[in-house]
Amino acid sequence: MNKLINNLLLLSSLLFIFACEDDYVKINDNINLTTSDVKVVLNRAQTNALLASGINPLHGERPEQKTVTLFDKTYEGVAINDYFLTNDQLNKMADEKQSNKRLFASTNRVLLPEVGKRTIRIGGIIDGVDAMASSQLLALNEAIGKYNDLNMVKLDLEYNEITEAAGIASLDEGGPFDIIVFQDSDNNFVGDFDGVATFPFNGNPGNLFGVNTATATYLPKNITLIMMHELGHTLGMVHADFLTRRSCGNTNPLDEELGDLLGIPNVTSVCNIAGTDNTGDLVDAVMTGCGFFRYATADFTQEDADSFRKLYAQVDLPCADDLDNGEDPNNGEDPNNGEDPNNGEDPNNGEDPNNGEDPDNGEDPNNGEDPDNGEDPNNGEDPNNGEDPNNGEDPDNGEDPNNGEDPDNGEDPNNGEDPNNGQPEQDFISCVQLPAPTIDFIVQVLGIDFYQNLVAAGVICP
Repeated sequence: MNKLINNLLLLSSLLFIFACEDDYVKINDNINLTTSDVKVVLNRAQTNALLASGINPLHGERPEQKTVTLFDKTYEGVAINDYFLTNDQLNKMADEKQSNKRLFASTNRVLLPEVGKRTIRIGGIIDGVDAMASSQLLALNEAIGKYNDLNMVKLDLEYNEITEAAGIASLDEGGPFDIIVFQDSDNNFVGDFDGVATFPFNGNPGNLFGVNTATATYLPKNITLIMMHELGHTLGMVHADFLTRRSCGNTNPLDEELGDLLGIPNVTSVCNIAGTDNTGDLVDAVMTGCGFFRYATADFTQEDADSFRKLYAQVDLPCADDLDNGEDPNNGEDPNNGEDPNNGEDPNNGEDPNNGEDPDNGEDPNNGEDPDNGEDPNNGEDPNNGEDPNNGEDPDNGEDPNNGEDPDNGEDPNNGEDPNNGQPEQDFISCVQLPAPTIDFIVQVLGIDFYQNLVAAGVICP
């Protein structure tokens, strides 16, 4: 069966890549698609790696291949909603997923020093084609202040206004810049979104985020919220409702067998920050996918604040599923700060919790009787009647249970073939055979290219 599935996937991939304009893929009796229009953006390994990092390319965040040139550097990668990941980053994430490394240690958070804080230098471009408007610069400054007001134990953010030349060099007299923020003059990088950010890579924050030219005319509060949201991505925070995209209006569940395209086992490896929402469906946060303009002020919600404070409170990731892995959840510190939690007082106020009475009321809980009624529970007899339960005989009667024959009749159960087709076993998701109505829904709501990408990624069976 595995061989058959692998062959089908290989055949479908070749069909997508090499099909001519007259080739068709028959989905059902109502839909025929020309394969010449198919764009396979992510492969199966990359799809799984993204899901394991909390970026959901299968539900609302449709991937798109892009090549952009920013500050004299060319980046080739994939845009997924308001994230941009380079091909190198995607491939590294996929390699780490295949080797069972922890994705979040290298991609989902900024690495921190053992002693003191790490300062993230952020530069807002003030001249050249990608210069930010004064309203955007003010909002960026305010957003950075909001982060510093969180008093994160291990992280500080530093605001700088920089020239395009400093952006190209990625440094000034104060040192290198960690994040460069710009107005995308042709909206090539940002597209139709208010902002797009890169994700942390190799322990460093995402180095770029751009904002749409239209945002310069937004309400100051809303521009600040955009800056807060995109900065959150550069620091490693994913969308609070990444599993459902409910804040963006998703109300149409897909086939139950796909689990709304969300019940993929790899999603469970996302680092849930201990003590914060673990549903992947939180809509009351600045870090939700959509809708944060509804807040009356540009402030983090309590859940946002708790998440960032805990994420950057210690060198090790504060993942909820790591708390019992032989580590001290208090990092070797006294959770009571050396104080008596009872303030030196008797928690019972000097009173006997039983009010001076025998909790058994002076009675024998067995009523003075032997619970076995004075009898041997085995009635004084050997439960085996003094006999060998096997009657002194070999339970196999000295015979080979296989009668001296090869249980496989001398044949290779795999017919001489490698059951894995010469490849190591992988823990990737298996494809699902969808009924026609579900396929119709995907095509009509999410688009033809999106459906074909699911097939090419191995999520939906061809």
